[in-house]
Amino acid sequence: KRISRPSYNDLASFVRYADPSAVFTGNPLLKPTITNNIKLGYNYGQYTFSLLFSRDDNPIARYMLTESPQRNLLFVSPQNLAWQNNINLQANLPFTITKWWTMSYSLTGGWYRYRILHTKQPFTKSYMGWNANATQSFNLPARFTVELSGWYNAVSYRGTVKVDGMGALNAGIKKELKNKGGTFQLSVTNLLRTMQVHSYFGAVTEEAFNITNHVAFNVES
Repeated sequence: KRISRPSYNDLASFVRYADPSAVFTGNPLLKPTITNNIKLGYNYGQYTFSLLFSRDDNPIARYMLTESPQRNLLFVSPQNLAWQNNINLQANLPFTITKWWTMSYSLTGGWYRYRILHTKQPFTKSYMGWNANATQSFNLPARFTVELSGWYNAVSYRGTVKVDGMGALNAGIKKELKNKGGTFQLSVTNLLRTMQVHSYFGAVTEEAFNITNHVAFNVES
């Protein structure tokens, strides 16, 4: 059992204007999220597998759209969902190919279902989601180590917002000095500049002021 409390910024009622008719603000009426879960795990050598069942009451979804009572201002603020149920299957799979080459894979996938009440029409949403992480490590001569890693998140939903699948490839090289004299390391994230966050408002249900919007956010390497 776990409690997740809203942050100060989630609760603070000060406003930041995005334009004359829309503001970013907190929500002082937010409730904490209460999570109940049960997890079944199995280890086979270095491999681990688990099945997780969880129930969140009042989960917090950020950047939700609501209208002012006078219908002259748009609020972008965090809101409590009614509940969310999750069933997740997780697997961690490390492999040693040779003395100088190791790899590791982490996979999570499952079924999600949640209920929203703050929209014009309350609704329940169900979907399947998954994500994967992979790491390749190479131990080279002269105490050099090279590592490649990547991740991918499938299509997901955050409250009333749909988020497209996205991923990134990272790379790094490390040089260890003699006699434990230290290390030099160079790493680059989002190597191929593929981490692009595409969010869609109005794709799940009717939003405030009937807004339909596509927000694209490109992360620099």
